Amino acid sequence: MADRIIIARAPDRVIVGPSTTRVLTPPSMRIVTGARGRPGINGAGFEFVQNSPSADWIVNHNLGFRPTATVLSAGGVEVLAEVVHASTNQLRVIFPQPQTGSVRCI
Repeated sequence: MADRIIIARAPDRVIVGPSTTRVLTPPSMRIVTGARGRPGINGAGFEFVQNSPSADWIVNHNLGFRPTATVLSAGGVEVLAEVVHASTNQLRVIFPQPQTGSVRCI
């Protein structure tokens, strides 16, 4: 049996009851049903720290897949950056100006 994947934007509401879940969406939204993806790797993750300022960070995570990358400033605040997956084991983080911080890969 296929799982239901619900694509919705706020201010939509999800109502969860003991035996049902209803999602109230505007007419422009769609509910898509598809096959379940492959399971994730338990405990897989990697954290990279860039101590010296650089506009181009090379992250060798060696996870064997293209992870979701969260880029953080040196103060731990999430920042916007261009993330390019060079392979299933390496990604690049590109900034307009040199930065320090970290990347969490999951």
